[in-house]
Amino acid sequence: MEYHDWRDDIKTRYSGDYGELRVSNLQKAETAKLNSSGLALKFVHYGTEEYYVDNQLVKINSGDLLILQKDEAYLAQVPTESITQGLCIDLSERLLDEVPTALQDDTEPLPQLDMNLAVFPGSINRLAPLLSSIATTGPGETFAMEERMNQLHSDYRDFISPYKKEAQALPFKKANTKKEIFSRLLRAQAFIHDNLCYQFKLKELADACCISEYHFLRLFKHFFGCTPSAYLEKIRMEKARSLIEQSEQPLKEIAYQTGYTDQQYFSRRFKKQFGQPPSQIRKTVVS
Repeated sequence: MEYHDWRDDIKTRYSGDYGELRVSNLQKAETAKLNSSGLALKFVHYGTEEYYVDNQLVKINSGDLLILQKDEAYLAQVPTESITQGLCIDLSERLLDEVPTALQDDTEPLPQLDMNLAVFPGSINRLAPLLSSIATTGPGETFAMEERMNQLHSDYRDFISPYKKEAQALPFKKANTKKEIFSRLLRAQAFIHDNLCYQFKLKELADACCISEYHFLRLFKHFFGCTPSAYLEKIRMEKARSLIEQSEQPLKEIAYQTGYTDQQYFSRRFKKQFGQPPSQIRKTVVS
């Protein structure tokens, strides 16, 4: 296979104490053979990119985040003749290892679990707004770029630490097994976030992760601290409250958007979650 030289398509936007940032603007369906030089965050600002790591295909769309380890060989390609802009950020490992003692005297080191092929879809990627702001920072805005790269190190630790601790605690001896199960559970989490209106069946979630229903239920509860149905309702309620507080949509429409066809049942579940019915929350916001 012939590989495309992307050096003309990928521009270094920042290189300094916080690592290195490269921005790619691609329009061709071509493949490049690359290597990560540090802990690498692959973020798609818009479009679609595909990566082959350890002979596994990983597709990331707008808002998605892929994490690769240092010195990881991979293939990257744009699957179609469409405009795609992506970020490759090699974070400074020295800064990631520093303990922010001024803020957290009891900060513990992150568990040493390889996060390779950890994909965080846009629906669960809390770093997406910051990464998008980095993507739109101009080449001459050095001060703003350093501020945002500095913030990324802090936000990355906060974002990834709970995942790594829970992944490390998965009841498997082999690190590769933990990595694989962790990746599959992330798929289930993203599937729930992306389909709040859908009436789930346990088997569908388990099948999406290629895990038996019995083991999926046990592992999901172990990792997220609750059953899939409890997690789904929690996310639905959080979405509903956000819509109530930030929009003027009728409560019946909000109930429907978050997977509840019966508005009275929705109101009862909402009150149980937040201590007030949705109508009272709406009145409080309006006043």
